[in-house]
Amino acid sequence: MTTQAWARAVENDATFIIFHCGVRERIGIRHRESQTLYLSELMDTTACKDPSYGAIQIGLHLAIIQDALQRQKQRFCHDPSSSSTKRPAEDGHASIPESKRQKVENKIEGTNEGGNDQSDLEQVHSILSSRALALLSLNYGAYHSPTPSSFIRVGPSCVRGYHDQPFKEPSRRATYNPSQYFSLTLSEPIGSGAVGVVHRATAEIQLESGLKVQHSLAVKLVFSNHFGYQRKLRKEYSIYHHLASKDDVEGVLPVYGLFEDTETGTLALIMDDGGSSIRYGVSVPDEQRISFSRAMASIHRAGVRHFDLRPNNLLVNDKGETFIIDFDQSQLNPRPQAISQEMACLEHVLDGKDNEDFYSPLPNSHHSESD
Repeated sequence: MTTQAWARAVENDATFIIFHCGVRERIGIRHRESQTLYLSELMDTTACKDPSYGAIQIGLHLAIIQDALQRQKQRFCHDPSSSSTKRPAEDGHASIPESKRQKVENKIEGTNEGGNDQSDLEQVHSILSSRALALLSLNYGAYHSPTPSSFIRVGPSCVRGYHDQPFKEPSRRATYNPSQYFSLTLSEPIGSGAVGVVHRATAEIQLESGLKVQHSLAVKLVFSNHFGYQRKLRKEYSIYHHLASKDDVEGVLPVYGLFEDTETGTLALIMDDGGSSIRYGVSVPDEQRISFSRAMASIHRAGVRHFDLRPNNLLVNDKGETFIIDFDQSQLNPRPQAISQEMACLEHVLDGKDNEDFYSPLPNSHHSESD
């Protein structure tokens, strides 16, 4: 809890942290220069005397205001341009912030967005599908990883053509060669659900030609097995692997494997970035509707019922390609009645309507033993 509170304080540039649990309270002060958290004695809010709890709160809020005013004054003295008065650009040219110039100068040549040929994309798939270790770093808001976290592969790739290769969980060692790992930088979360939190991520990959490319990914993280969350993620991964083994499945993202943090046990499902989810309450254009329907039909032919169709799980990327995600609720070998019901549910969701009437248990419905 203390670590989480510290992280929130850094994210919001706060000095004071209040730990409160109903009738007991501590006040924390974050000292920025020494990176130290100072905590008060534990107070009983119902029995505070000399000073009273009310007096403590008044003093605390006065200190918060004084701290905010002093830090604002320090920021202005350090950087006068932070005031509301804007200085005119010199020589009539708009100034470019140094950070933006640096970003342009360091831009890696080649991306996976429209510039790479098929052989380059196949190399990317091969690297992400075969390497034993993923190094994950955070880079957003107040989160900047000084060193990456090591996630070791615990499940093979679900990419068609790599899913059926023999897999043995890599031995855990102190060092790895560059050819045995790839690096990911995670940006801020784009969604969270019943199972985990999803981040967009960028992988930097060097191809055989020496060209470095960036490949856009999505990473679903599940930090613990409370309420069976990690079990559900493993089930979702198994569904992706099952779908990879079937012919002519459409609308399913390439999933490069299941990885586990070697220190904390956090699980990570790494896949391509499928774009943005469709909007609630908005009907989907005909072309995308047809694409979603074809994808759902192909998934049904592969013996999978999604069982959680809603706008958040239907994605469209910048090219207009459509994808169906989040298979943690899925069932294998559904009955024809369940398939018909789910196709009707899909049409309902694509019309911008709710799906709550479609996933009540069916009489005599069949559940796979893997559920």
